[in-house]
Amino acid sequence: MRFRFMASLRVVIGSFCALVGAASSAAGEAIADISAGRRFPAYPVKASSNNRYLVDQNNSPFMIVGDSPHSLIGRMSKSDAEFYMANRQWYGINTLWVELLCNDKTACNADGTTFDGIRPFTTPGDISTPNPVYFQRVDDMLTIAAHGITILLDAVETGGWLATFKANGAEKAAAFGRYLGNRYNNVPNIIWMYGNDFQTWADPGDDAVVLAVARGIKSADPNHIHTTELNYFSSGSFDDARWEPLVELERIYLLPDLCAGTQRIQSAKVQTRLHGRGEL
Repeated sequence: MRFRFMASLRVVIGSFCALVGAASSAAGEAIADISAGRRFPAYPVKASSNNRYLVDQNNSPFMIVGDSPHSLIGRMSKSDAEFYMANRQWYGINTLWVELLCNDKTACNADGTTFDGIRPFTTPGDISTPNPVYFQRVDDMLTIAAHGITILLDAVETGGWLATFKANGAEKAAAFGRYLGNRYNNVPNIIWMYGNDFQTWADPGDDAVVLAVARGIKSADPNHIHTTELNYFSSGSFDDARWEPLVELERIYLLPDLCAGTQRIQSAKVQTRLHGRGEL
């Protein structure tokens, strides 16, 4: 079932500052200290019964308060990620925007390897060859986040990876999406995302490969909602009509004109869509 709804959410997107040198034991203690006595959402988040805001599985309202550690999977060890997420929770943050694939567009290694040399694909550039070691790292990060953090997981970071997906074509892109959907359909704390400065979404060829990934994920994973980030300086997910059957959460990109952003939100209210502000 597809929802089109609206709510006033607050997404606070901040700059990512890597935390280094945290010992595993200290990070574990930090997680325990922050988590003690806290009530976490019953994931995954979904539409409210009136289709106007997000709720968890117990129908408790869920307001996104976010940070943007784009390079978390590529740049951080598990212990550092534990420490970082505990720190974010201390400040009331409940959602992190993270790139599934990360290269130098989002502060990782240019070839897409992690800080310790793990490739996302066993054959570089071939998205039909997902590396089990890399995706185990992704699994580990999602497990750490499950203690009260929703991951806005960008399956196709278009700023740095669009050319790779285009070179592979729509068929491989869809198969990669099905791989992700099958792997993560039961991981509760995910919102699927696509894009990131997706300046060329109006080009049907560029859009097609990203859509193929999304359709592949959705065919194997009916449990999570989806969103996009299109072009700066001002855009919304539903500017691209091809995404309307897939997207439940409209992401509104506001840089730098907040007045234009307010006008977009007023329009979203008329159309009863759920929207979230990004890149403030």
